[in-house]
Order: sequence, then structure tokens, then C-alpha cells
Amino acid sequence: MSHAGDADQRGSVSGVAEGAEDHLPADDVGGRPDDPGRQAADFLASLGPSRLAWDSSPALVSVVLGPDHRLVYQNAASVQHFGVRPLGVPMLAAFPELPDRSMTVLDGVLATGEPVTMQRRNIGMRNLDGDEVLMHYVVAPLGWAPPYDGLVMTSVDVTAQVKAESSAERAELLLRVTQLMSTAPDPEAALALLTRELVPTVADVAAVFIIPPGRRPTGSGGT
Repeated sequence: MSHAGDADQRGSVSGVAEGAEDHLPADDVGGRPDDPGRQAADFLASLGPSRLAWDSSPALVSVVLGPDHRLVYQNAASVQHFGVRPLGVPMLAAFPELPDRSMTVLDGVLATGEPVTMQRRNIGMRNLDGDEVLMHYVVAPLGWAPPYDGLVMTSVDVTAQVKAESSAERAELLLRVTQLMSTAPDPEAALALLTRELVPTVADVAAVFIIPPGRRPTGSGGT
């Protein structure tokens, strides 16, 4: 059963993604079949009704074609996350923030046809709020057999999840250290427990220096 609200939402989501079509190179859209803009326009048309599945997906979806990885599709979630990027141009031109080494991954998948999954990877990009993002993404070949036409990149922003897990781990560590030190039989044992808990969770090496009363650490400032 459909509702008017559902129809409005579908129209809004589709409209965001379709807005990327306005960023096709103007000189290429009506050009030769091998022109970059023409390739992008043809790919968008080839999706037909099935395009709605990608347009409305909560995951970020992008598609590139050819050995130079020309961006031909960016779904609504990707647009909302990173802004509208120009279609019909190489991936590094559309996403100049990406490090050059990321193209090595795309080259490998295009050549072998073997999907690559990356978890909690800092891709060197920031969202529209300017925050660095950690992505869980999959790069898969587009097509059934080599030579593959291009690649589909599907990703999920896991930044908030990773931050929440890190915060919970720090709180758990603090609670554990507090409990151990408060039940230690003497200060020396408490300090030993502290260093044991800090390595390797927080640091590779930990040391405790005890300063006798009335003495300052060498090189300390102040009076």
C-alpha cells in the first residue's frame, strides 16, 4: 500500500541523485558515443526503473567506467554526504581529496574481477560538515566476465560507530583501572597495576617515576 508521503520521499531522493546529471560536461553530452559525458548519460539511462533502488539506498553508491575510472553515477546518499560531483570525469578529478593510492585498489578489481572489502578505512575525505570519515566499503566489478566495464563502489559511513566504541572502551578502561588501584594493598602495587593496564591498550610502554618530597623533576619549569 502506497502513501502520498512515500511518493514525496521517492521523488525527493530521486531528484537529489538526478541532479548530478546537470554536472555532465556540457560539450560531451551530445557528443560521440565514446565521449565521457555521453558514456555517463547512457549509463544513467540504462539503469531504467532499477535506478530507484540505488537512488534510495541508505548506502553510498558510486559507479565508474573504463580503465581511467570515469565517474558515471553517484546516488543520493553519496550526494548528501560529499556533495554533487561532476560526472563523466576520472574519479580523481571528481573526488580530488582521494589519495592516488586508492586508484590501485580500483585497478586491481577491474583487472581481476575480485571484489575488495575495506573495513573502517580512513579514505582521506571529509563530509560536508568538514569531519573526517571512516568508511566500510566494497568495490565490485560491473559485469559478468572480463573485460569488465567498470566498478560499483558501495560504502557505509562508520565514523559515529567507531567513535562510540572507542569512547565505551576508554570508559571501561578507566573503570577497570580505578577498581584495581582502589583495591591494591599498597601504593606500589597500585602503580604496578596502572602500568600493566595501560600497556598495550593505551601505549606500547609505560613508566612511573616517583619524585621524593621537596624535589622537582629535572628540567621542570615554574617556581
